[in-house]
Amino acid sequence: MDAPEQLADCALDVCGKSTLEYVAESLARFNRGADEVILRSVAGNASKAMQVARILSEGFGVESIAAKLCKLEINELNTPCLELFLKSAVTPKDVEKAGYSTESNFIEFPIYHLLLDSLLAKNGTLDIFRHDDARLATVVKSKWGISCKGNAEQDVESLNELTSAYYRSGLLLSPYWSRIAQKLSEFDDIILGIDTNILYNAGISEQLLSSLSLIDSKEHVHTPNWLLIVIPSAVMHEIEQATNSRDKRGFLRHAGRMGFRALQEILELDQSTDLIGVSLLIVGEADPALDTRVELRGLREDLAKSAPPSVHSLLSAKVSSGDTIIRDQFKHFLQHINFHKGAFFLSADKSNVALAKTEGLRPIYQKIPPWQVSRGVIDPPRILCKPEPEIVLTVPLGKLIYELAVQFGSIKIRWAAEEIEVACDAKGESLDHWLCRELRIESRDDLKKLLRHYETVDKVSLEQVKKIWDTIIEEITGGDIG
Repeated sequence: MDAPEQLADCALDVCGKSTLEYVAESLARFNRGADEVILRSVAGNASKAMQVARILSEGFGVESIAAKLCKLEINELNTPCLELFLKSAVTPKDVEKAGYSTESNFIEFPIYHLLLDSLLAKNGTLDIFRHDDARLATVVKSKWGISCKGNAEQDVESLNELTSAYYRSGLLLSPYWSRIAQKLSEFDDIILGIDTNILYNAGISEQLLSSLSLIDSKEHVHTPNWLLIVIPSAVMHEIEQATNSRDKRGFLRHAGRMGFRALQEILELDQSTDLIGVSLLIVGEADPALDTRVELRGLREDLAKSAPPSVHSLLSAKVSSGDTIIRDQFKHFLQHINFHKGAFFLSADKSNVALAKTEGLRPIYQKIPPWQVSRGVIDPPRILCKPEPEIVLTVPLGKLIYELAVQFGSIKIRWAAEEIEVACDAKGESLDHWLCRELRIESRDDLKKLLRHYETVDKVSLEQVKKIWDTIIEEITGGDIG
C-alpha cells in the first residue's frame, strides 16, 4: 500500500473543508469498491480526520485498522501528517434493501452524492445541461475523483457562470489563494471584515479556511488560532435585498439564489462546531439611508432602460454609497475595541480595496470570478509534496452538482440514454434546504431511476445514511437546525 499510485487511489486528504463532506466522500469511495480508505490529515487537521473516522465507525461499521504519523514536505518545509487506515467489511449482500423514501422531493446531500457518485463510477461520465438544454460541461471520473470538461462552443457569459459554480465548490482556487493565507498567518489572532462579494462566492469556507489549514506554523508565528469574522450590517442589508429578487411566479432570480447562498455561508461559519477557532459577529446598526439607496437604485435602473445610449452608461454606473457604509461600520467597530494584532478587510472589489487602503483598513484583495477559464479539462486543485502522492483538495460530486444547481436554478444530468433534473430551493422555502445543501429532484421517476441503479452496486444503506444524518447535523451544527 506504500506505492504512490496505490495510495493515490484510496487516500483522502483532510484539509479545511467540512467534516460532513469527508464523511460522505469516504462512504462514496467504499461504494466504488475500495477495500481501504486512508485519511491523510495535513498540518493541523488531525482532530478533523479522527472525527471523520469516529462517525464512520459508529454509524457505518468502518474499522480503524492502523494509524501512522509521518512528515510531508510542502514548499520545502516539513509538515506533520497523520494517516488513518480505515476498512469496511460491508458487502452489497449485507446491506438492508429497505430502499429510500422521502416525504418531499428534497434530497439530503449525502444521499444524492452517493447516488450520483455510483452512477459516475459505472458510466465514467455525466453530461450536465441547463434547463433549456444548453450544454454546460461533462463530469469525468478521474484518478483525482472527478474532473470537468467544458463545452468548446460555450459563450463567455455561460462560461463565467460555470466558473462561479466551480469556485464555490472548491474546484477552482483564487489566484491569491496561498498569498492571502501567508499574510494572515503573520498573526495568531485575526479580525477579518468581510465585503458582500466574499459571502456570495463562499470565499471563506471554500477558499480561505482551506488555505489556512495547510500553512505550516513553523514558518509563521502561528496559523491563526483565533479568527473573528466581522460582517457589517450593511452587508446583511445587501444580502436581504438580494433574497427578495424574484420573478412574477415567485421563483428566485439569479440574484435571489446568490442571496440565499450567502446566507448559507454565514450560517455555516456561525454554527459549524468543526470550524475550531472561527467566530462570527454582525456589527453596525440599521441605516434608513440604505433603504433610500435601494429605492434610488431602482429608479436609476428604470430610467436607464429608456435612456439614450449616451446617458445609459452614466445611469448604470455603480453606486458606491453601500461600500462606504460597509467600510464605515467596520472602522467604527475597530475604533471601539482594544485590539492591536491582525485586523484586515477582505473584498473582491478592487475599488473598495483601494478606498479601504486610503482609510487605513489594511485591505486584502481576493480575486473571484468571473474570469476566463479553459474550455478544456478542469481538475481538482493539487499541491505538490514529498513523498508522493500530491495533496488533492477533493471536490465531492454532490457538492459540485449542488453549486451548479444554485448557479443555474436547475440542471439536467444525462448518461447513456437517461436523464434526470435537479434544482435548488428555487422558492426560498426554507433556510434548512440551503444550510443542509438539499436538492430537489423534480420527478419521482427520476429518483426511481437512481435508486434502481444504486441497488446493484451499493455497499452503504441509504436508509442508514438517512437515519444518522440528522444526528450528525445536530452534532456538527450544535443542534440549531430544525
